[in-house]
Amino acid sequence: LSLHVGVDGTQLDSQTTADWRFTPGEMVAHASAVMTLEAGDLVLSGDPIRTDHSLSAGERISSWIADVGQLENSVGAEHHD
Repeated sequence: LSLHVGVDGTQLDSQTTADWRFTPGEMVAHASAVMTLEAGDLVLSGDPIRTDHSLSAGERISSWIADVGQLENSVGAEHHD
């Protein structure tokens, strides 16, 4: 699978699961052994490995998997109580 990460329309990282230590199936199998996975759940694999970009409030981060889909989120401001 081909995976990509970008911020505000600029691609920051691109890689394939062939570079990973564990296959996506192995990660899902491990996660499902310790918790119940429901439809729509995400199993996150960690940080992109080839970027040094620090996120700032207001930026939009996009993660997409070729032929699967895309997830976008806005970065919020840090709150201190």
